[in-house]
Amino acid sequence: MHRDIAFHFPEGFQSLGSSPVCSVQGMYSPSHVITVQGHPEFTSKIVKEIVETRHATGVFNDEAYKEHAKKIELPHDGIAVGGAFIRFLLE
Repeated sequence: MHRDIAFHFPEGFQSLGSSPVCSVQGMYSPSHVITVQGHPEFTSKIVKEIVETRHATGVFNDEAYKEHAKKIELPHDGIAVGGAFIRFLLE
């Protein structure tokens, strides 16, 4: 949605996932860095507000709004990502 994309991994980093839109969805360097492209902390309520606000302010045209609105209630891995962050902090 925000159109920010990482195109490759720094040397020594491991992939944590990919998508059709962006091949770098997260990366990990043991005991140093863990990061993800998405926002696992966002609830469907937050995403709905963002999508509707971006449409109302012209950031999203009608087509983009419809595309992103379909995704608001889709299941996601936020809990699993949070668990991975906790495990990383305990390393």
